[in-house]
Parts: sequence; structure tokens; C-alpha cells
Amino acid sequence: MVRRGAGATMILRHRDGSETRARLPASAVPAAPAWCGDLVLAPALQYRLTLSVCVLGGENWRAEMRIQKGEACLPGRADRRFCLLSVRLTEGGPQALGEILQALAARVPLVPTLAKEWSDLATLWSESVTPLKSKPPRLPPGVSSGAALRSILATSLEQLVANHECLLQTGDAESVHQMRVALRRLRSAMSLFRALLKDPPSQAVSEELRWMLRMLGAARDQDVLMADIILPLDPLVGSMPGFEELKRQVFVLQSKSRATMKAQLSAPRFVMALLRLACWCSVAGIGQPAGDLPVRAMAQRTLARRYRQVRRGIADIAGLDQEAQHQCRLRVKKLRYAVEFFISLLSARHAQKFIDQLAQLQDRLGALNDIATATKLLQAIALHAEKRPASRSRASATEIALAAGLVIGWHRRRSVALLAQAIAECHPLRKLPPLI
Repeated sequence: MVRRGAGATMILRHRDGSETRARLPASAVPAAPAWCGDLVLAPALQYRLTLSVCVLGGENWRAEMRIQKGEACLPGRADRRFCLLSVRLTEGGPQALGEILQALAARVPLVPTLAKEWSDLATLWSESVTPLKSKPPRLPPGVSSGAALRSILATSLEQLVANHECLLQTGDAESVHQMRVALRRLRSAMSLFRALLKDPPSQAVSEELRWMLRMLGAARDQDVLMADIILPLDPLVGSMPGFEELKRQVFVLQSKSRATMKAQLSAPRFVMALLRLACWCSVAGIGQPAGDLPVRAMAQRTLARRYRQVRRGIADIAGLDQEAQHQCRLRVKKLRYAVEFFISLLSARHAQKFIDQLAQLQDRLGALNDIATATKLLQAIALHAEKRPASRSRASATEIALAAGLVIGWHRRRSVALLAQAIAECHPLRKLPPLI
């Protein structure tokens, strides 16, 4: 690696594969690999960097904006240009920082990202950007409710930002799912700590989280329809003309939903909402008297209450209709998130096993909900096909309706096995030792 400036840091790579780092004057840095005794000097990364520091200020606030702009070169790869912008508040409250960032987002196409410095520039060529799953926050013993809330929000915000960046770079369908998980975890945390979040800014954030979920919902439904509902039947009925046309129409809808979603994710409104969310997460609950109380007692009450709700919901899960099953799944998910949020405070050694049991039940009920949602989507496609003018090159409306009915019937039969599995997984959840 080469660092331009008064000197340069070189990686000296020996023929046996070992490396030695050396500090050399800039004039000694070779433009191409060169032999020096038994060493080969090979620049791993070269870049030109312009660093601009701007001091911003107003009444009762000051901020420092750093702009790192330049071009990076990796041997054998195309050059990459970059522009990293960071703003650090030095005086004043976070409201000023939020206003600065939103003003920038309204004028410049920003993409919020996790902290990145010049030393991370090699990631510009990275092809290993993958969706980020949720991780539990680390809550120290005796942590206050307000500090616990902000720590929980920070981990969910990190998951949201990382998967937003991954989706824009790779288009990975899993990143859509993980963004939705992050948004739901944020909403679940707000529900847990609602006593600290009765102020107008918190209510505004809650509305924006709902909007983000709706924006991602259609694309996620189409992804699930294709991956979990249509494609599993391809080896069985892929030769049917109606099924091929049905799959083609689902692919068209999936592509349109994905394009609409990506356009919205890149639009100023989403970026500004994400920046407002980040600023809010850093101050949520501050100034509330209950925020200074230890979180342990609140966690104990919350887990006990949500566990009672889940037990009531799964008592007769076989007799629940579709909507009641959906509500049961939501209660299971909320309990699982609550246990994950507070897992570092739990004394029971069965906590992780309990989370795994809740996750299995949530997956079964989620699959049942996916089948119900897919049924409505397939019925809409079949109905639309009846209204479409006939075409010789495509399957008839009758063939499409027949294929849709076959898919629905196959998955409804599968739903019987899913429900039986869900019933079996409810038994160990009915007897739970105290977690705290």
C-alpha cells in the first residue's frame, strides 16, 4: 500500500510470502513492481486524496465538515473515484446536525454508509458486500433505560444502513428482507420503551418507519412469491404453458417492484428520513425522568407480559383463523426481539435456546402468512389475465388460471404440514423458567 505525502509506507513482500512494512521517502516509491535484493516492492493500493475541512456554525452551534475526495488505483483493476463526507458536531444539540445533513441531502445525492476512512478504500473494489443480520446490543450491568434504548436503536440502525448500502450495490433480495427486519426491530424497541418516547419527534420517526416498511413491502412480497412459491414447483410443472406464462408475469411484476423500490431508496426523501432517524437514535429518551432508572426491572416486566401474551395466543393455535395466526406471529416476533434486546442481562442459561424456539415458530407462522399473501397475488394475476386480450404467442387465461390454482393448491397442502409443525413447536414454549 502507498500513502502519498512526505513519505510512503510500503509493504515489502518476500518470495516466501511473508511481509515486511517499511517507511520510505516519497521519491523512492516505484510506479510499478521493482526488485530490491531479495524483496519485491509492489504498490498494493495507490490513491490521490484531497482533504477539505470546513467549519460551519450558527447561533449556539458549531460543526466540522470533512470532505475526502480523490481517485484510488488497484493494480489490475479499474480506477475508482470516491468522495466521503462526514460532519461532526463540536458545539450545540443534534438538531443542528440533522438540519445540516438534510440540507445536504436535498441538494447532493448522498448515500449514508457505515464509518469509512481512507484506510478502507480497498473496499471500493470489494465484491464481498453481503446483507447484515441483526446482532444483540451489549448492555452493561446496571445500565439505565435511556442508555439501553439508545444502544438497542444503534444496533438496528447499523443493520438498516448496511443493508441499504448492500441493496444499492448488489441488488441482493436478502438485503431487502434484512432492511425490513431492522425497521421492525426499531419499531419493536420503540414499543418497549414507549414511556420514554411520547415527544413529537419520536412520533414523527414512528410514522417514517411505517412509510419505509410500506415502501419495501411490495418488492419483498414479489421476491417471496418468486423464490418460495413459484420456483419450488418449476421441476414439477415447469413444462406447462400456463405455468411458464405465470412465472414470466411474476418476474415482470418483481422487476417493476424492485425498480420502483430502488428509485425510492435513492431519492432525497428516503435519504433525509434515514439521516433524521440516525440523529434521533443518538438522543432518544434523553431528558425523560424514567430514562435514568435501571432497565433491568422494566425488562423483567416486559418479558413476563409478552410471554403471557404469546402463551394465550398459542394455547389453541390450531383453531385460529388466518388473521389470528398473523397476530400470534407478531406477538411471537415481539417477544423474540425483546429477549434478543436484553439477552446480555439475562441470567437464565436457556435464553438462547428459547430464542431459537421462538424463531422456529415464527418461521412456520411466517411461511403460512407468505402462502396466504401469495394466494391473493396469484388470484390477482389470474384475474388480470382474463381481462387481457388473447395472444397466440402466450398461454390463454384459462391455462394461467389453471397454473395459478395448481400452485395455490400445492402450497395449501403444504400449509397443513406447516401448521402441524407449529403446533408441535408450541409445547416447549408453554413452560419457561424465569429469564431474569
